[in-house]
Formats: sequence, structure tokens, C-alpha cells
Amino acid sequence: MGRKMISEPRLLYAVAVLAFVADRLLKWSVMHIGVGWGPVSFSLYENAGLMFSIPVPYANLLVGISVVVYCGLIGGLAALTYRGSRFTPPLFLITLGATSNLYDRLAHGAIIDFLIFFGRSAINLADVMIVVGLVLIILQSDVLQAKRKRG
Repeated sequence: MGRKMISEPRLLYAVAVLAFVADRLLKWSVMHIGVGWGPVSFSLYENAGLMFSIPVPYANLLVGISVVVYCGLIGGLAALTYRGSRFTPPLFLITLGATSNLYDRLAHGAIIDFLIFFGRSAINLADVMIVVGLVLIILQSDVLQAKRKRG
């Protein structure tokens, strides 16, 4: 994503909403149809663990932690929106990705991943939204901006 995306919050909001809708549609379709091709498989993988399928024996604790983190994201998003922060659009992207994964966790007991690479690594579009949002926050951070000005 170039500087235009970072400097145009409305564009990032639109991309975030479209990615959220695409993630939900893809998750629905993978639960009904699965297709594999080459090293990438479009098939259902129910991730009951943490990110990267790290196993966690306390699923209820995990749901509780997810709800607390999600509420923190919503609160932070509301506060930043009120103040007009440059971090609001990337936080919106992260919040929508977290919302999709939290819904899966509560509705299905596991996060629905659908892109499986080489039979090992499984992700979904919500995971990508979260990572892209974090990268955008890092790119816009004051520390990184100061290094660019000095260098």
C-alpha cells in the first residue's frame, strides 16, 4: 500500500469494509465448498488455538481474552475517531479483522481459516487485515517518521 492509501483515510475505510465482507463470504463458502490447487488449498481449517495454530487448552479463557482485547480495540477506535488521529483508519482495519475472527470463535468455537499453504500454514483474510493494519501503524509511527527525516 502506497502513501496515497495511508493519506486517504476514506479509501482505507472502504478497503477495510470490502475486505471484511470478502472474509465473511469466503469463510461461508469454504464451509460449504473446498477446492485445492497446487501448493495452495482453499479448504476449511478450524483453528482452535491462537495465531499460527498455537494450541491453547483453555478455550473459554481464550474467548474471554479475545472479548477484552476486542473491547479495548473498540474503545481505542472510538477515542481516536473523536480526536481525528492518523491511526484511526489502520485501527479500524484491525478492529474489523478482529471482529471477524472473534465472531468465528464465538459462533464456531474456532477461527475459520481457508487458505492453506503447503499443507501446513493456514490463514484467512481477517488475519491479513490485522497484519496490514499493524504495518500501517508502524509506517505512520513518529519513531519511523523521525528516522526517515534524519536519514
